[in-house]
Amino acid sequence: MFIFESYLLRPNFKIRNLDDLNKNPENYYISVDDKESIVAIKDQFDTDYFEGVIYIKFNDIVIMDYRYWDVVDSLWAYLLNLMIEFNEKGDAEVYFPDQPILIKLSSINKDLVLFSIKNFEDKKLSLPKRDFFNAILDNGESFFESMQEYFGSYRDYNYQLEKINKLRKLVG
Repeated sequence: MFIFESYLLRPNFKIRNLDDLNKNPENYYISVDDKESIVAIKDQFDTDYFEGVIYIKFNDIVIMDYRYWDVVDSLWAYLLNLMIEFNEKGDAEVYFPDQPILIKLSSINKDLVLFSIKNFEDKKLSLPKRDFFNAILDNGESFFESMQEYFGSYRDYNYQLEKINKLRKLVG
């Protein structure tokens, strides 16, 4: 089972301690699902640069923890682009928007993909392709819909939502 959680870095907050970041993420991040908190401070966010994290867990294995922060709306878009390239070529890779963190996706067989991430530690995980892709699409859609609701007057996420609908047809 996949868990994807999207967070925004608290406005005007600097991350200085990666160990504390993983131990106390609530001190640094606000869940994108926490509408009340985000709406209360939405004018404090830099709407050109939404820093945040996509926390990803598969069963008991943390794939991306709270240390993997970046421009979170761009990171979601990059994950979608990774899926597109994978569907076209059978493998794909992309770096995080503003960090030297490499994500790779390659085919093992028709049911499994190898997901690799290189930075703090090198991780390689064999994942069920259909479930993983559907989790990306479902959670990406939820993220972009929330961002559109909160910040739609500043940013338009309809392109990403349309891309998700197209990808759903490919994934099946």
